[in-house]
Amino acid sequence: VEDVRRLLALNERTDSKIVLVDLSFQFGDLGVMLDSTPRYSLVDALVEGVIEESKLRSILVAHDTGVHILNVAASPEVAEEITRQHVVELMGTLTTMFDYVVVDIGRVLDDRTVEVLELSDAIMLIASLDLPTVRNTVCFTALLEKLRIDRDKTCIVINRYHKKSRLSSDDVETLLGRKVFWSIPNDFEPMSLGIDRGTPAVKNAPRSKVAKSFLDLADRIHAQAPTQSTVVEAVG
Repeated sequence: VEDVRRLLALNERTDSKIVLVDLSFQFGDLGVMLDSTPRYSLVDALVEGVIEESKLRSILVAHDTGVHILNVAASPEVAEEITRQHVVELMGTLTTMFDYVVVDIGRVLDDRTVEVLELSDAIMLIASLDLPTVRNTVCFTALLEKLRIDRDKTCIVINRYHKKSRLSSDDVETLLGRKVFWSIPNDFEPMSLGIDRGTPAVKNAPRSKVAKSFLDLADRIHAQAPTQSTVVEAVG
C-alpha cells in the first residue's frame, strides 16, 4: 500500500482531481495507512446491481491531502458481491469524475483485476532488489504477456532502492528484458513516520529523499499521462 501512497505526490504537483481505489479484495488497508478508513464500500453504491453515481460520490472519503479514497470491499465476504461488470462500470464512472484514477490491485489476479489492467493507461509494477521479489516480478510480467496486456504501458518501479543491494537495477533489467522506469530510495524513517501518522512522506517530511523521489515521479507521470488517466499499482 505504501506504493500507492507515493502517487499522492500528484496532488502536490498538479491541480488534478485524484481518487485512490483500494481494489485489494481480500485484505485492503489503504484507508488504514492513510488514517481515513472508509465506512462504506462499493456495494453501498449499488442500486439493483448497478452503480449509482450519486451514491458512489457519497461513499468517497476526502483525505486531508485533497485526494479521495474508495474502498471497494469492506471484507472478503463483501468482495464476493463485486463482479467484473461492476469493476468495468466503476472505472468508467470514476474516469468521468477524476483526472487520475489510481488503483491498488494487490497481489491477486482474477477476472476483475485483469479487467482493470486492460482498461488502465499505465501499470506500475512494484519490485524490490531481493531474489524472491524479482522472481515474482518476472513471473508477473510473463503472465501479463500471456494475457496480452500491452507491454508498453507496464512500468517497473524499484522500491526501497539501495546501491549496496546484492541485486542491481541492471540485474532486474536483464532478467525482465526491459528498463526500470523509476527507483524509490530506501529512506526508512520518513516512510515509517508517515505510516504511523497516516500522512504521506511528501507532507510529513517534504525535504526527505523519498519525498523528493515521489514528487519527481509524479512529475514524470503527469508529463506522460493522457488528459484523463488510470494508473494501476501491482505488487510483483
